[in-house]
Amino acid sequence: MLPKNLLSLIFAFSLFTSCTQDFNKSKIDSMLNALDTKHQGMGSIAIAQNGYIVYQKSIGVGNTLPASPKTRYRIGSITKMFTAVMIFQLIGENKIQLTTPLSAFFPQMPNAKKITIKMMLGHRSGLHDFTVDPALSTYYTKLQTHSDMLARIANYKPDFEPDNDTGYSNTNFVLLGYIVEILTRKPYSENLKERITTKIGLANTFYGAPPIILLTTPGPSIGEMGIGNGLPKQTLAFRVVLEPLFPPHQICWNLSRPYLTANWLPQNNWN
Repeated sequence: MLPKNLLSLIFAFSLFTSCTQDFNKSKIDSMLNALDTKHQGMGSIAIAQNGYIVYQKSIGVGNTLPASPKTRYRIGSITKMFTAVMIFQLIGENKIQLTTPLSAFFPQMPNAKKITIKMMLGHRSGLHDFTVDPALSTYYTKLQTHSDMLARIANYKPDFEPDNDTGYSNTNFVLLGYIVEILTRKPYSENLKERITTKIGLANTFYGAPPIILLTTPGPSIGEMGIGNGLPKQTLAFRVVLEPLFPPHQICWNLSRPYLTANWLPQNNWN
């Protein structure tokens, strides 16, 4: 995971380059070289202006190999953006609505009849975040199925009543990812490729796990879906680079194309 000082530096770059057409490359090099020398960061950084890369640098070592512009990173919670886009695409296809209750898919969840898709997208469902459970350490490196995860999630007490508060919870987006699969009858990986990455030319952005068992039936009798990706400590979702990631939401990308366009989402859903 990138340290806070490197993340802050990247954020500062983004603000700086948004306000000016010119920047001091030597100073940026100096800061990054200092982090690299002190072994305080590992990452690939690209700054683009008007669709062109104007600065690019990689520092640190990962898995014994030096980082480069072609290094691929697990993007952790940035995956939520892709999941949300696919949900809105399905809304545009009239397969689901923002007001659709969670009970339409997972009636066994606490407050399922009160929780809507909109609440889950906005972290207002009250569903407890399974990643803060101390028990996570007992299974986060092991293969998990839909049934495993759904049973755990259903067993947690809600943090608050639906739509009464806001509380960041990875549980929301694990369930939303499952819902994408149920509605399309396709694995998350296929949906990602067909609905987003192929459309906008993200050749190096992909689902970071091997083939999976397709989930086809909503409700308590869901089919098993197990994923393993052959990488140590890489089986949990929504964590940043080299932290654990949960199925089915593991996406990798590199900086060969560090910007996105909006043609993956129907215009009538932009609001």
